[in-house]
Formats: sequence, C-alpha cells, structure tokens
Amino acid sequence: TRILPYRTCNNYQEPTLIPLEVGELVGETSLSDAHKGINTLMDIGYQITSAVLEMQSDSANKLIDDGTRLEEDNQSMIGSDVSNSYHRLIRYINSQPSTDEDTAAFNSHVDSSFLTLIPMPKLPGLEIWSPCLKNGKDGQDGEWVRPIKPDCYDEEDNSAYIIAMAGEFLQLTSNGKVPTCIHRVLLPPMPGRISAPLFLRPRRGDDALLDVDLDLGQTYNKNGLYHESGLLDECDSMHLWSVHGILVN
Repeated sequence: TRILPYRTCNNYQEPTLIPLEVGELVGETSLSDAHKGINTLMDIGYQITSAVLEMQSDSANKLIDDGTRLEEDNQSMIGSDVSNSYHRLIRYINSQPSTDEDTAAFNSHVDSSFLTLIPMPKLPGLEIWSPCLKNGKDGQDGEWVRPIKPDCYDEEDNSAYIIAMAGEFLQLTSNGKVPTCIHRVLLPPMPGRISAPLFLRPRRGDDALLDVDLDLGQTYNKNGLYHESGLLDECDSMHLWSVHGILVN
C-alpha cells in the first residue's frame, strides 16, 4: 500500500491509500484505522532517522519520504504523486514450520530503506542476525535472534511495540555508523502469521539531491565503519533514490 498525499496544505484531509481497492475490501472504519497506523509509523520512522543522522528539518523533508506532501511551491521535490515509502501486509501460511535458511519464507537479506518498522506480531517468525553474539554450535561469531515481546507485556494495555530495523540507506547516509540489519523470516506453523512492515524510503523528486556537507555535515565521518571510506563522497550531489539501483547491481 502506498500513499497519495492530499494536495491542499491548509485544509487537512486523510491521504488516499493506493490501490483504491483497499478501501473497498476493509471498509471505512478499518481504512481510517489504517491511515492512523501508517501515519504513526511514518512519523516514528521520520523522527528516528532524522535524529540518528542529526538532520536539519529542511534536509530531512527533502530526503525522507514520510508520506506527506511538501509545500505547493516545492512540488518538484515529490517527483511522483504516490509515495516511495510503502506499507505491506503479509500473511505467512505453511503446514510445516521452517527452522533454517533452506526452508525460510524469506532468506537472509537487507531492506532498501532508511528504516523498516514492524508492529510486533503475536506470533514470532522474524529473526535478526547479531554478529556480536557467540554461536555455541560451531564456535563462530554471530547468531540469529528472534525479537519477542517483553515478559511484562499486558495485552489489555494500550502500549504497542515496534521493531525498527536499519536499512541500506541509513547505513549509507550514516557513513557506516549504523549497519544495515540482516534478517530473515521463518515459516510459522498453521494457521499462519501476519506481518505489517512499513518501509521508510528516500523521496524520488528531482530536487531530492544529497548534499553530504549540508545534509549530513553534523554526523559525517570520513572513516566509514561498514563500507569503504569515500563511498558516501561518491554519492554527493546524486539523487539518493538512484543509489538504490547501484546497490542492487
């Protein structure tokens, strides 16, 4: 599901969710709840990303697609009416639960996002690679860990827990200070499991150019930790989303 922001800045109106069939399938009440949930995740992701990178608001608004529309005189920054960030609803079904990489629903991978935010599901399945832990089986560093709700969690409480995983764009723009999160998804036993991740991505607009000194000057470190020194310099003055194609290839 992607977002079509409302065009008028002065009068608030909930954005349209694309595809339009979403509203027909879930109904008006559920659609309104979906708006609120997506907006909350977008806002949390925007706040975390801009805080980690110590971005000024102008830089954050230029580069981070939080599903909102910029001021009318800056429409070229949008690049496309539909948001580049998106929300996905996934249902995992399998009669035989998986236990390793060979039978995983999604093998180990990283996301092309600043952050991937996932409301904590009731059933586990997501596993995250932690390179700092010791694996007793083969003596090698690193181990798969499974996020779970804390023992003090009360289902009657209104509190909610969210898993936040760093993506490739946060690793790049932090110059390796924040490593991208390697993760996988194992198949659950029947009746299955539902996950609802939101992928916070860069804007696609023509004006969404990365200025390393201006946008990232607060945190820029020439000694990158998780990729070669100078990689971020090579991305200076590039459209940040265009780096996605380079990362994929």
